[in-house]
Amino acid sequence: MLHPTATRLFRAGSAVSPSLAAWHRAFADLPPGDSVPVELWFDRAELAPVCERLRLPLRPAAAERRLAGRYVAALVNNILCVHGARAVAVLAPGRETAREVRGALEHHLLLHPERFSAMPLDALHGLIRRVYGTDLAVSDDPGAAMALRERRPAPPPDGVGAPPPPRPGLALAVNIGQHLTRLALVRLGDDGGFDVRGLERLETWPEGRRPCLKALAGRVLARLGGLTAAAGRDIEAVGVSIAATVRDGVVLAVPRCGLFAACPAERLAGAAAWPTRLARQALPGRPVAVVNDGLAQALFAYRHGNGRDDAAPAPERGDLLSVRLGACPSVHRLDGQGRARPGFHEYGWLVTRHNPGPALEALFATLHPALSHFGLALAARELGLLRKYRLPHEAAISFFHEALGGADAALRRDAARAFGVLGAHLAMLAGELSRHRPLAVIRVLGSRTNRLDERSFAAVASGFAGFAEAQGLGLAGVSLELLEDSSAVAGLVGAAHLALAQAGPAGG
Repeated sequence: MLHPTATRLFRAGSAVSPSLAAWHRAFADLPPGDSVPVELWFDRAELAPVCERLRLPLRPAAAERRLAGRYVAALVNNILCVHGARAVAVLAPGRETAREVRGALEHHLLLHPERFSAMPLDALHGLIRRVYGTDLAVSDDPGAAMALRERRPAPPPDGVGAPPPPRPGLALAVNIGQHLTRLALVRLGDDGGFDVRGLERLETWPEGRRPCLKALAGRVLARLGGLTAAAGRDIEAVGVSIAATVRDGVVLAVPRCGLFAACPAERLAGAAAWPTRLARQALPGRPVAVVNDGLAQALFAYRHGNGRDDAAPAPERGDLLSVRLGACPSVHRLDGQGRARPGFHEYGWLVTRHNPGPALEALFATLHPALSHFGLALAARELGLLRKYRLPHEAAISFFHEALGGADAALRRDAARAFGVLGAHLAMLAGELSRHRPLAVIRVLGSRTNRLDERSFAAVASGFAGFAEAQGLGLAGVSLELLEDSSAVAGLVGAAHLALAQAGPAGG
């Protein structure tokens, strides 16, 4: 007989728990006599391999086998999103178990990815091809898994990878997002503070126009001309943060995805290089830094959390997670010393909930819509509040934010419930990311668009704490903080930090 927790989870249909956290507990609680240990080894080429260990039912019935296959696919999907890999090798005591696991992974992630999650996996698979030059491979060969298990990379020398100390100076900064592009002059002071001047915004893709990177570059350059004319030779570096995966300063353009959705495959190489060309055209001869916008925002959150001198978390406590709700959620993680670990950091594709609905619905829901601009409207719809108050999606944020401070007690409770669902999704994200490495603090970059201020964030924090406690996520020691009205400048300031670090010593 299976453990009671597992028995409840393995019931077919709507009784299956939607929370992936409950799935983790159920599989971890399988008794050794009724389960088999499995190791999933992820080959990341020159980087250290990653291992996920779990237990699966020993003699599963059809429903158990089906749900176990979904669970393994969810684990692999989430490791790929965060760490990246070119191959997954399955290691189990019996080859039959390994073959079943391999078959489930191939079915869900390779043969029928459109049925797996609410986000298309084309971007994830395309990113694997761009980084590793090959399609994702799945193997049940024990030799392949053992070879990865025995690989032990040499430890890096002390200090390698640590971010440079803040370097004062003036930088030209550009933040290219899926919806808005921002540009400004950013001055970093000797006291660790920052000053953003001349901030301008323009639509990345103007409504009614076909997305075109060449046209965007022209519009950005025209705006940069006014900024550079005023500052001239005082500008020491150019920083560009962009809503795309960036590795070692190189943008990894994936066909038909994100900012590169309209780029033909044969033009991707040129498209990937255009942010660097843009920066060099704007200010020839200056050092240039191109970085993922999530990483730039995380660096801002690390160094300027609430403007405090003690913004950086204590290294021994755990990592910092930075979250910004935009057209696509911008999420990144830094360790306690402000370092980003190598990987994909594509958190929007993380799956956190199982959909127990009809067969035509995707098996798992991802974080992308829940932690985007549309998250509050989706939460209100799920709670039946859009129908109750006869609201269109686009009116939800302003309506429920205003309701939080209104006189109607019932409406205040409904509004707090809607914002609380955002907190629950933050807890799901934190729960997934803290399974292997602890988190010390989550800093949410507040935005006027999302009405994330002190009042609404209190409801978000309540939802976070309530869900984390109910699901036993072990997040009681994680600090959840709001950096109010910071999302507009965070990517610019973070890019400026990285660009000025490449300019050499101040005054040199």
